[in-house]
Amino acid sequence: MNRKGFTLIELLVVIGILSLLASIAILKTGQQKERAYRATMVSDLRNMVPLQEQYFATNADYANGITSGPTVNRPGNRGRVSFVPSGRNRLRVRRRANGWNAVATNPNVRTRPRRCGIFIGPVRNSPNRNVRVEGVPTCY
Repeated sequence: MNRKGFTLIELLVVIGILSLLASIAILKTGQQKERAYRATMVSDLRNMVPLQEQYFATNADYANGITSGPTVNRPGNRGRVSFVPSGRNRLRVRRRANGWNAVATNPNVRTRPRRCGIFIGPVRNSPNRNVRVEGVPTCY
């Protein structure tokens, strides 16, 4: 007897292996996307440093937030730096004693670390205990 073709069990095994490989590839793609979103958050934080220093050079104080319009030069806690975050990033900037801090988030990042922060000034300005080095964005 000469049989040609595959048995049902052989086909099911092949389909199972292919579905396992596909699920691994999908998980890896999701992790790559989240790393890319974190990279944009870090980039936004790095871009805030020269903007805040420029604001300080003009006003002898740091800005207490961001605006999508022109920079708002006001004393105290009312000054705003002109900055539009990348993509769906959200950026919160706060003026602190002798410096400032900023925290970036993105709703597309669902696994830890979910936030990235930076600070200028004394360590007590840090937005999180994991952010320990002044001027270096750190995700936590």
